[in-house]
Amino acid sequence: MQVRPKRKPDQYLPLGAIDAAGTRLLAVISDIMGNNFEATRADGERSVWCENITPYGAEELFLGLQHGETGVAADIFDRTGQFRLRQAVDDTQIVRCGCLFVLPLIQTMGWMAIHNNSGRGVKSLLAGEIDEEFRKRHDELLLEIKPFVFRAALEAAIDEGRVDHVRLIKFVRPNDAAFAETHRWVRGNDLGKVELDISPALQNRRLNTAPIRRFLRGNSPLSDIVTFEGMTFDQAKVEVVLEDGHRRTFNVEKLDLGHPFSVEMDDDLTIGVDGDPTRASLISALRSVLATVR
Repeated sequence: MQVRPKRKPDQYLPLGAIDAAGTRLLAVISDIMGNNFEATRADGERSVWCENITPYGAEELFLGLQHGETGVAADIFDRTGQFRLRQAVDDTQIVRCGCLFVLPLIQTMGWMAIHNNSGRGVKSLLAGEIDEEFRKRHDELLLEIKPFVFRAALEAAIDEGRVDHVRLIKFVRPNDAAFAETHRWVRGNDLGKVELDISPALQNRRLNTAPIRRFLRGNSPLSDIVTFEGMTFDQAKVEVVLEDGHRRTFNVEKLDLGHPFSVEMDDDLTIGVDGDPTRASLISALRSVLATVR
């Protein structure tokens, strides 16, 4: 998380004084979350709201969140196989999760770690609403919330030959030669997007990673990756298999546009009698995650 003036893309501000009045970013976020915070997806089927706020000193803020999801009709059975209840399509499932902000006063970069409970993520809803509310309070500033992409994970996957797919992406504009073809599918003067997916035909095979390795080490230009059969693409994304078996996509030339870094925390959490992680264990686990990247 970073804050900068709108017209100064490289002038990031210390998080302890984002304006002339010495306003702390942590105080702004605390005010946003404490003001009956709720974010709802456009279709109304998912929402997140803040249940409680706990500051820890001047640089940490923990949020207790609730994530609601509707749109599923289901029969609910207990572990013995006995029917308990019928969930209607307009009923709402609510799970609890947490979010920890670490926003150092004298630094220009802070961190947000979010707990996904039972695979239910709230990052997009939460970050989008925080960004919108921040702009209402500081319209001369920009709050940038970018995913942290663990470059070492990509490099390890490349060195160990765990690259599954390469996707080359080209945005086709009205003045491009290829526009005549994409115009059959794309309305008006909208941009078209052409993707080329390269992967081994046989399962359990991997791609040659030498071109990506050479680019990341500065030994070859990006054009060696994004050029195919005389056509130059705009982006290159690689999908890798991580050591834990999970898959992740990296934007090769702009690693900060990839998916956020994630960590399994199950072994570090203590589950309470209600089935949710205890507050203390969740905060401790989120701190431990951030300690690996700060």
